[in-house]
Amino acid sequence: MSIVPHIEILKSKLLGREITDDLHTEEYLAHGTFGAVFRVADRENARQFALKVSLKSSLWEEESTLHYFLSDHPNIVTLHENIDFGDYAASLLDYCPGGCLHDLIYNHRLYAGDSARIKSTFLQIIDALEHCHTNNVYHRDLKPLNVLCNEDGSQIFLTDFGLATRQQSSREHSVGTVAYMSPECYRDKHSPATTHSYSPEANDVWSLGILFLELACGDRVWDAPCNTDARYQKFSAYPSAFLRAEYPLNSRTRHLLLRMLSPEPLRVSLKALREEISSISDFYLSDSEIATATAQVQENAMRYGPWTKLADSLDDVSDGGDGLFTDRDTDSSMGGFSDVDLDTPENLPLNFYPESSKYEEQSTPSFADLRI
Repeated sequence: MSIVPHIEILKSKLLGREITDDLHTEEYLAHGTFGAVFRVADRENARQFALKVSLKSSLWEEESTLHYFLSDHPNIVTLHENIDFGDYAASLLDYCPGGCLHDLIYNHRLYAGDSARIKSTFLQIIDALEHCHTNNVYHRDLKPLNVLCNEDGSQIFLTDFGLATRQQSSREHSVGTVAYMSPECYRDKHSPATTHSYSPEANDVWSLGILFLELACGDRVWDAPCNTDARYQKFSAYPSAFLRAEYPLNSRTRHLLLRMLSPEPLRVSLKALREEISSISDFYLSDSEIATATAQVQENAMRYGPWTKLADSLDDVSDGGDGLFTDRDTDSSMGGFSDVDLDTPENLPLNFYPESSKYEEQSTPSFADLRI
């Protein structure tokens, strides 16, 4: 059965109906492959809930069990009860009127250039994820669409445990949403067959790194973590240089991103990640640093952030500025991450990104110049 008829059947069965003595279905909110979400009202107690309706299956039972088990955390959507609808089952969840984090990032631009708000939200996501990991549950589909918010966006709630696992080591590859998968999790039709396992815990931390870049820069950095993706290929070759050439983030923030997006054995722990995020007061370059950065950094800063006032002054900056290849924003206080450098080639190529014209203005760098 295709998704659209499937959802239309659910809507016709449930919208505007009394589903229990107390609950009335008020509004259709969203759908996925196997079900739909509705806003329901408890008229007796004047409360609103979300009702997630799915086809009955062992996968639904596992998701429901894990979600209910984790519901006692303030940053995880509470699952109150399950309701039987014959071939369908429904979970009664807290209703989050602020919608999802994706809308706040891309439609409302709530986080643009706001380090304090980014920090508050990201720490809440870390807390929710650490609660999961402490209880040996690994989410495997962490992304803005699976983080819901209260009305003003000040409190967030992790949801959707449909792909979660209790396995500390997994051979089940390509689970989740491709853009947020770690490279050790991702496989496509071109990938060689493998029996290698990966850590779902470390995979969640990688997803946090992608999510942080979306919060801070309004950009999902690549489509897939593989070398057929041009942007990922550039990052995997020269990680620190890629971040420095693309985003208006200061050195401490870039170091921390490298720890989230590092090869699996080196990936930062959630405890260390929380400590470092808490210690950074500002994630961004200063106005003067942006004015001498690469054209791509300037474009990203003005596209997503409070730096549009720089537009006129940037025209006066010489194209011959040092930009990417100076230590203009080096921060000597690296919070324990000063030894991080994931760029390993002995000699960098003459053209940093030879297939990309937007970097042609860069002079030939030395390896030392590319270190953050």
